[in-house]
Amino acid sequence: MPASLMTNPLWNAIGWSMLHYLWVGAVLGLIALAGYWLLRPATANLRYSFALGCLAALAIAPVPIAIHVFESSALQPTLFATDRSSTPLNSTSVPPSEGIPAQASSSMPIHGVETAIDLPNQEVAGSTAVDSLQVLASYLPWLWLLGAPMTFLVLATGLVGVERLRKNSRVLVDGDLAVLCQELSRAVGIRVRVAVGTCDRIATPILIGILRPMILLPSAAITGWTTAQIEMVLLHELSHVRRWDNFINLLQRIIESLLFFHPVVWVVSSWIRRERELCCDSFVVDQTGRARDYAEMLVTLAGKQSTAGMLMRAVQCGGATSPMAQKHLLDRIRHILIRREESMRISRKLLGVLLTASIATALLFGWYCTPSSRAEGPAADATSLVGQDSDSSTDAADANDKASTKTPGTKEPTNTVEGEASDTKDDSLIKLNRCDIELLDAVELGSARPGILESVRQIGERVKTGQIVASLRHELAEIELAIAESRAKHDLEVQYAAASARISQMEYKSALDTNKRVSGALTETEIMRKKLALEKSQLQLEQAKFLRQGHVLEAKQARERLKSYRVNAPFDGVVTQVFKSKGAAVTQGEPILKVVSTRRLRVVGNLDAKDRLTVKPGAKVKIQLANIDNRRHNQQETFDGRIQFVDFKVDPISRTVRVWAEVANHNNILAPGLDAQMLIYPRVSAENERNR
Repeated sequence: MPASLMTNPLWNAIGWSMLHYLWVGAVLGLIALAGYWLLRPATANLRYSFALGCLAALAIAPVPIAIHVFESSALQPTLFATDRSSTPLNSTSVPPSEGIPAQASSSMPIHGVETAIDLPNQEVAGSTAVDSLQVLASYLPWLWLLGAPMTFLVLATGLVGVERLRKNSRVLVDGDLAVLCQELSRAVGIRVRVAVGTCDRIATPILIGILRPMILLPSAAITGWTTAQIEMVLLHELSHVRRWDNFINLLQRIIESLLFFHPVVWVVSSWIRRERELCCDSFVVDQTGRARDYAEMLVTLAGKQSTAGMLMRAVQCGGATSPMAQKHLLDRIRHILIRREESMRISRKLLGVLLTASIATALLFGWYCTPSSRAEGPAADATSLVGQDSDSSTDAADANDKASTKTPGTKEPTNTVEGEASDTKDDSLIKLNRCDIELLDAVELGSARPGILESVRQIGERVKTGQIVASLRHELAEIELAIAESRAKHDLEVQYAAASARISQMEYKSALDTNKRVSGALTETEIMRKKLALEKSQLQLEQAKFLRQGHVLEAKQARERLKSYRVNAPFDGVVTQVFKSKGAAVTQGEPILKVVSTRRLRVVGNLDAKDRLTVKPGAKVKIQLANIDNRRHNQQETFDGRIQFVDFKVDPISRTVRVWAEVANHNNILAPGLDAQMLIYPRVSAENERNR
């Protein structure tokens, strides 16, 4: 049975597919390695996206490879079914295959390797290489049949371990910890309910479940951890939930089980897991601002993980996520503490090129080697060449016709839009009609951190620059500020250390004087002890000063953190929209309200293309409302302003360019949506420009 199975065409096609996937995966691995090196200065989210793209390319690559191999085996049935020993390799009497011309049958491609039948020496060498690959391809399916069940068994064991953890855990339905978890979930924008519980079988926090996520904490976390530590752990796990990391991790395990025979798959998958943790670490630091405390907590929890290492590895195989993994701990701490010193040196365009190259390499082999593309390729190329020649000759004829119809010395007419741009009698003045009035200062304000909205301004209220327009609940931040300011205010430790240093100095000096008066009154050992006591007290004084400086910085940090709970108006204006009401949960950067100022407005018009070199930024303008009777004044009121921008692109239809001016809106007469006229006084007239 095994011998007949190994000579089966389907079996051989699967083997050749695995064989081709080895070198295709190696090429994708080189691309992933290049991206890993280029993206080192980039953010963790960018590296994570690129790594996911590489793994997706590795997972998709077997499909086009298998399609190509099966199509080739269908066109060349003798490739897998014919016994090579029964047919001499150097035979020149080879019947042409059905559907293939006789002159083309002398060179038969076998999966990208051509053997020339009319050259015996080359045929023997090529046939030997193909025979060796054929033997290897016939054994590769056995490798997959033996290895795939084992890897899927490991995956199933992990899934069973996850369910056992869920059954052995104690879910916290109410209490401060459950309330904190739900508040943080709403603050970071998670809509599904995330349960939180404790388990005696784990030493570090872990997230289990996909549709019903649950954060499991060690039992010691209830009594032994501070509130700040629990908040940081919950934010890390909630970051996994909002990113669907458990689902992606399960897909990774399935891909690893299916393509276990290629080491590049394991390397890229490991890279994804490392970048995933860095992304969540960055999220925690952005939300809390306590990078050093978070790094110290990682070190503490990593030391406790060894007691439950086997269980944690089994659970992670089932798709669960553990944030406190000891592996790559040094890289994570370095990323947390110095990540703001790294600059982004990679562009999104380069990232797109790398992702495209990864996926294109996997698909190129199947497309290029498809028999239909090889058959149609020459004919298509010839057709395209003929088409290009005919098109080029047609374009040349049209150009000659146009050139012949032109009369030397005449000027082609220029299309203009009636009423949009017209010159007045004064050549130095340009008038633009039907100009649009737009807001220049309009901004949607959001909070710099997540939380619960405590107060917010209402629609129609006027605000001043720097005035608080919205604030979050900040009781804990105020308490932390009070504690920090109390530590920074008192310098008792410095005073005590200074007094101790003075006493030690007096004792040491007195001992030296005593020995001078009475030789040998004190031994050298006693003198040395006095000197060491003096040096110790001086070091304690320096330490006390250093600690006091740290307390001053902590107070400053607490004041800045308290400011992040408030949203201030960037300019004088009016609240025109309110997106969140009091008591609502907001995420970082989510719009809360909109503030608009009408003191400065933007007037946009269309300038004739022939005047675009005349009008420069900074030119003086006067604005008047169009088609509106000013009943308060005998003459229509005008508004002074300056040109701020002249577009470099000319509209091909209207032959105009976009230009806008900034105008002071006194008495709030101008309003967005009204039509206006713009009178431009150019700095350099068209006549002066021609004389240069």
